[in-house]
Amino acid sequence: MEYQQADTDRIKRTSGDSIFNIHVLPHDEVFNGNRAEILIKFKNENDHTYVYDWSFKISGKYVQSDSIKNHFIIAQWWNGPAKGQAMSEIKGKQGPPFHFTVVKKKEALYLQVYYGLQGKNKKKQTEFKIETGKWYHVKSTVYWSINDDGFADIHINDSTYHFTGANKYNDAGTDFKLGLYRNIDNNDTTEISLKHIAVYEKN
Repeated sequence: MEYQQADTDRIKRTSGDSIFNIHVLPHDEVFNGNRAEILIKFKNENDHTYVYDWSFKISGKYVQSDSIKNHFIIAQWWNGPAKGQAMSEIKGKQGPPFHFTVVKKKEALYLQVYYGLQGKNKKKQTEFKIETGKWYHVKSTVYWSINDDGFADIHINDSTYHFTGANKYNDAGTDFKLGLYRNIDNNDTTEISLKHIAVYEKN
């Protein structure tokens, strides 16, 4: 587990190290993004099924302007460049095959789930309204594949979703990132809490 943050106070652990409190400020630029994320790296999980179990809460202090630039990603799976390929070769062409985004619409917050490969089968699969100050439990069971047999079963509190199709660009590992990732021009201060993070292979 690694941290990607602009300063050492952006990600803090509390309650016996079981809860992560994360915040980002304007201009917190890390790796070409406004981010504070927990990174869990994988070498190659192709044709294997993994479970990603965690809970999140958007802070009641949350402030967001009405701008498309001010949405933010709270979870993403990033399939890196193939062997022998440079990161610059995939920039702008190979987005995360699976991610959760929070957006604001008419004073309400919504969680959007995107699944699929950029330029192929990627689309917004579902969205639902969420509240600040409330915990949401997420359990994602994902079969990683460069072929159409890939899938993701998602449980968010009492709701269940099933998505199918390729979810890897290549055989490189798919890193799991939790926290906050925003547009570099976002001028808000955003906070999120995470707890009970567990990742394991399903036999």
